[in-house]
Amino acid sequence: MKRLGLVLGWAGLVILAAAQAPAPETTPVKIRGSRVNLRAKPALDAEPVGQVMAGALLAAKSFRDDWVEVVPPEQTALWVHRDFIKDQAVSAEKLYVRTGPSINHTVVATMLRGERLTVRGEFQDWVKIASPPSASFWVGRKLVEVLPVEKAPAPPPVPAPVNTAQAAVSNAPAVAPVETAPTNEYVPRDLNLVPLAGQGQATQREGVLRLVGFGFHQPRRYRLAKVVGRRVETICYVRGNSAQLNGLLDQYLKIRGREYWVSGSEYPVMVPDRIIPRASP
Repeated sequence: MKRLGLVLGWAGLVILAAAQAPAPETTPVKIRGSRVNLRAKPALDAEPVGQVMAGALLAAKSFRDDWVEVVPPEQTALWVHRDFIKDQAVSAEKLYVRTGPSINHTVVATMLRGERLTVRGEFQDWVKIASPPSASFWVGRKLVEVLPVEKAPAPPPVPAPVNTAQAAVSNAPAVAPVETAPTNEYVPRDLNLVPLAGQGQATQREGVLRLVGFGFHQPRRYRLAKVVGRRVETICYVRGNSAQLNGLLDQYLKIRGREYWVSGSEYPVMVPDRIIPRASP
C-alpha cells in the first residue's frame, strides 16, 4: 500500500510538472509560397490539416533539415473523444488530440488529466476544441522565411543623485536643452496588429499603386503591386491620406515608411513617411 502511494505521488508530480511547464520559445516565420499545406507530420504523404497563404505569419517551435514545426494558427480546430473529458477538462490519464472527428485522423497532440480545454463545437461522439499548446503542425522548410527576433532594449542607466542645495543657488541650467528633430512615432492603434517582434520597422518598397477593390476598407483600400505577365501580384497594402494616394494611382512609386502586420492580412501594411514617384521600375 505504501509503495502504491509513492507511485501515485510520483505520477501526480509528473502531471503537475507537465501542466506547469513553460511554453517553449518560438521563432517568427513568414510563409513564402502560395497556398502552402500544413501537415500533421513532417512528411509529404502526411495528412494535410490546412493551408496558409503567402505572407502569413506563424510561430516556429523547431527546425529540421526539410521541415519546420509550427504552432497551429489561431483558427485551427482539433478534436477529442467526448468520453475522456468532463467539465471542459481531461478526465483520462492521457487524451489524444486528432485532426478530425474519428480515430482515423492523425494525432497531433497529447493532453494529460486535469488539463483545461476550450470547446468550439460537437459532432456525434467527438468534441471540437481550440488547439492546445502541445499541438504542432509541419510545413516545408523551403516555404518559410525566418524573421529576426527583436531583443528587448537595455534598461536606462540610473541617473546620479542631484545636489539640490547646489542646484538651488545656480541661475543657469546644468545642461542646455537640445532641440531634437521631429520623428514619426505614429502607430496605427485602430488596427488589429499581430503580436510580433519588429512591428513598425522602417522599410522601403516599390511598385504600382492600385486600388484593392470595392468592399474593402483601411488598411486594404490601396496596395502596391507588380505586374508579372498578365498577373498583378500584391506587394503590400498602403495606409495613408486618401486625397494624396488617389492622385498617385497607377503610378510607379518608391515608398519609405513603417511596416506593420495586421491580423487577417496576407500582406504587410505600410504607413508612408515618404513617397517618391518614379517613371518606371
